[in-house]
Amino acid sequence: MPSTRRLGTGVLDQLADDLRAEFQGMKGFSRFNLKYMPAFAQAGYRRET
Repeated sequence: MPSTRRLGTGVLDQLADDLRAEFQGMKGFSRFNLKYMPAFAQAGYRRET
């Protein structure tokens, strides 16, 4: 049975590929960024205008 870490990495890699294909003009869909997006959202990031 594969370890959870390997399985999760494959899922994030596939998600990153799918997002890059769907949103070709956008950046930021790396496996690394996707891994930390939930923590970023949970921290309550607020963009100043």
